[in-house]
Amino acid sequence: MEHFGEKLVKRKYSWKLCKEEFAIINQRPSLPKTAGLEEMGVYEYDEPLRYTKVWCEYYHQLCLQNYDLNMAYFASLNEQEFEQVLCDFLQRYPGFEQVTLLRDYEEAEGYYLMILGEYRQAYLGKASNIRKRIRQHWSTMKPFDRTLWPMYAAKSSCFSIEMFRALDTTQIFVWKCAVTDAQEQALIEAFPSKFLTNRASGTEQSLLVTDAAPLSTHQSD
Repeated sequence: MEHFGEKLVKRKYSWKLCKEEFAIINQRPSLPKTAGLEEMGVYEYDEPLRYTKVWCEYYHQLCLQNYDLNMAYFASLNEQEFEQVLCDFLQRYPGFEQVTLLRDYEEAEGYYLMILGEYRQAYLGKASNIRKRIRQHWSTMKPFDRTLWPMYAAKSSCFSIEMFRALDTTQIFVWKCAVTDAQEQALIEAFPSKFLTNRASGTEQSLLVTDAAPLSTHQSD
């Protein structure tokens, strides 16, 4: 199977987001051990460091609740409004061109806009190698213990781009140019946040969701 000219090889998990494969349980932490979690008894006592099966099952249920809330949020968005927003954005920034073959952007620097048409969402990023970066998004899965951010925010944690899979990307637009953080932020602010799945403002390490109205708007990345 090919997607934007990229070969998608057969693998253990599907190439589209689905609830059955969401937040796959992993007892091995990707986050540093914390005193707070240790006090809650979420870790096994043996080595190497692991979460307990009981905690994993509890956290998995929270993740599935969050999945349902995000799906309901996406379903509430108007498709025509989203298409108009995208059209207006591309008219405002005519440097963006639609991608047919992703390999044409190997080692290309610039900004990229990934469209998740089924969900009325977009993701805007910058990269020094656009093809490589988009392929990273497609191949990366959020670690189990990072599915929700903050960790127990089942009712307010917004999906990041890594929640989606390759076939969820229905269109890609690229603006080849030298990039800056300031220009990236301006582009993000030009796209209505309710249609943008950039998870949190700032760097990739800054993933706190601060919206007082959970899932009514999605934060910028």
